[in-house]
Amino acid sequence: EKDVASIMVTARIAKLGARAGRFTRLVKVLRFLPGFNLAQAHHGAASSMSRRLFSLISARVSVLIITMVILFPVFSILTYPEDDYSMQTWLLIIEIAGLRNVSQLHEQLGQFERFYGESGMGYFPYFLEYSF
Repeated sequence: EKDVASIMVTARIAKLGARAGRFTRLVKVLRFLPGFNLAQAHHGAASSMSRRLFSLISARVSVLIITMVILFPVFSILTYPEDDYSMQTWLLIIEIAGLRNVSQLHEQLGQFERFYGESGMGYFPYFLEYSF
């Protein structure tokens, strides 16, 4: 669930970046419409500085958004597996082995112990009880 949430957050950020890019293009197109250039003609240095500042900020925001979209999933690669169904699966295997063939149960329990001992997952069942 946490991976899904981080993917949704990065998707929202990407959508926001796309909107910012479209807005930037719209502002650039507005320069060519009649009446918009006349208003900027009176503000020479301030207009030029504003355009440069807008360009710099929009480029940095775009790079930041792209970096976040790429790096957010990378941070969750080395974390503890959140959706590990091995315990439920092993209990189902042991239950089936116990119901079908009791002599096979000891072999399955050995495999169960080796799986958690050799896998290095850092967790294991503390108590296992079975009865007939």
